[in-house]
Amino acid sequence: MNDVVQFVEQVRLVAAEHAPVIVKLGVVPLGIVLLLLGLGIGVLGAKLARPVVTTWFIAVGAWAGWGFAVAVDLTPYVCVPIAALLIGMIGYHAFRFWVGLLMSGVLATLVVGGYSFLRLQPYMTSFETHLESILPPESEAFPPVSEGQPSARCPAAAWVTQFGGYVREQDAAAARLGSALGALAMLVGMLVGLLAARFALITSTSVLGTLLAAGGAVMLFSQWGPTGGFSDARSQALLGLAVGAFLVTSLFLQTVFTRQRSPAPADSDKPKSK
Repeated sequence: MNDVVQFVEQVRLVAAEHAPVIVKLGVVPLGIVLLLLGLGIGVLGAKLARPVVTTWFIAVGAWAGWGFAVAVDLTPYVCVPIAALLIGMIGYHAFRFWVGLLMSGVLATLVVGGYSFLRLQPYMTSFETHLESILPPESEAFPPVSEGQPSARCPAAAWVTQFGGYVREQDAAAARLGSALGALAMLVGMLVGLLAARFALITSTSVLGTLLAAGGAVMLFSQWGPTGGFSDARSQALLGLAVGAFLVTSLFLQTVFTRQRSPAPADSDKPKSK
């Protein structure tokens, strides 16, 4: 389970290098944000998905209409509502396609992430030795590389690039198989989203919410929990039970919230009392 914690921390560090706001947030605030976001998506994601997506497309259309009006010197009071209406309609009526994209992304993340963790984990120890041989000598400015973690001597994004190249050298079939599994998962996810939008939306938002909430909880536990994190079997079992319980609860709640109620029978359809 500590490997899972290291993997979550690795993802956070990679994201931090490309999104400076994450660096400013820090571990605890980011963990709180992820936890709350995961709870919201896991409970109300499927119910609010279509209004949120449509609103976002309306906003994009309004922004595009304003830019077009300024570029061609037209009045924005005409271009903005027309563009917002047209693009908003596209977002609304193409909702199944967006669900397919979400499902394909979530499914590919699960498949490739699980495959990478199981198949590539054995290379972590040998890679650290290889990394030490190609990095500058240790000094106060360049501290040693800890196992499974990048440091100032090897930024997170560079660590991922170096590790990917190392794995391809050691096991070229692993990289090809991972790419093939990712492509297949995306195709299957898109088909499920197009053919069974409600099922795909409930499943993808529940899984996404669970992943975000679990990631936030792990970050908070690493800061506020006891020393050692999830190194003991009891902590690992409790984490697994908590994640599984949240996923099942999320699936149940979203199924209930998105259930279409049958319309009440009209007065003329009610049986007349004798």
